[in-house]
Amino acid sequence: MPEGVEVEETEEGFSGSVELYVDEEGFFGRECGACERFFKLNVIDLEGRPDEQIFTCPYCGAKGDRDDFLTVDQRRRAEAALVEMAQQYVLEETRKIFSDLKKSSRGSGVEIELPSKPFPMSSPLPTYIEEPSRRSLACGDCGILYAVYGATAFCPICGPRLSATTILESIAAARRQLELEDLLPEQQREDSRAHGIFDQLAENALEDVVTLFEVYVKGQFISRVPTAPLILKQKGNTGNVFQRLEDADRLFHDNVGFELSSLVSPEEWQRLRLTVSQRHLLTHKRGFVDEQFLSKAPTSRLQVGQKLVISRGDAEKALDALERLVTALSGR
Repeated sequence: MPEGVEVEETEEGFSGSVELYVDEEGFFGRECGACERFFKLNVIDLEGRPDEQIFTCPYCGAKGDRDDFLTVDQRRRAEAALVEMAQQYVLEETRKIFSDLKKSSRGSGVEIELPSKPFPMSSPLPTYIEEPSRRSLACGDCGILYAVYGATAFCPICGPRLSATTILESIAAARRQLELEDLLPEQQREDSRAHGIFDQLAENALEDVVTLFEVYVKGQFISRVPTAPLILKQKGNTGNVFQRLEDADRLFHDNVGFELSSLVSPEEWQRLRLTVSQRHLLTHKRGFVDEQFLSKAPTSRLQVGQKLVISRGDAEKALDALERLVTALSGR
């Protein structure tokens, strides 16, 4: 067997395991099949957990077992190991058949020769390199460690962890992401700016935090309104109503007793409306302006078909407004 592969016989045939890459801190990669984003778990946290353990994507909340979160590189390595195990298993079974034939043919004048060596391995198992861990979190409920590369709303083991603290942590992380520009030498900073890297960082920060904000507001509504499931099934509330800030404001007014818009200044509320519209455009229209966006951003100088660009200043203002609304809502 190639290095990193272990095999044992079973009543049905054989079973095997393949060693995956683990970094110096004990983290190994996972990839969500739903949102295709990368995160890491720690081997220590998986010790003693059952094979049927269900995991949750820390970004989108999709659920699945261990195999559902294999990365592309891990699948390629596992498939190569499976081929090697199958070859060796077939060889062993073939040896047994030939051995039986040889015994039964003694004295018949027929010579049966067995191959003296096993099939040669086609090649060592594929190797791979994973992205270094940059930001690790510890779940306050189950205590596991996991590494993420963006805003996160879920614990991989126990699921939703959306508290005001979680959102505020994500906003702080997004601010640090935007500040990377200030840490680069001047020439690298200008080269990065010319390639649009800082604009992309601003877009990512806005998309990630607004997505978490929408989930947080929905959770706040559900926790405050006992009949929330019935209300959210009513006509007009279908789909993700909390992606539409005006509709979320109406729901809070009608069922909670106050409006979201009352928790911030008119200027901040207008900034939030624009931010949510920008996030929708980036996520669903690849940033290309349409009539729907312009109807919600009447002061915009963009025209239909143009590409939306989020500057660092835009993202920072959006983060400020989101932080004030989350803080105010958590205090009500």
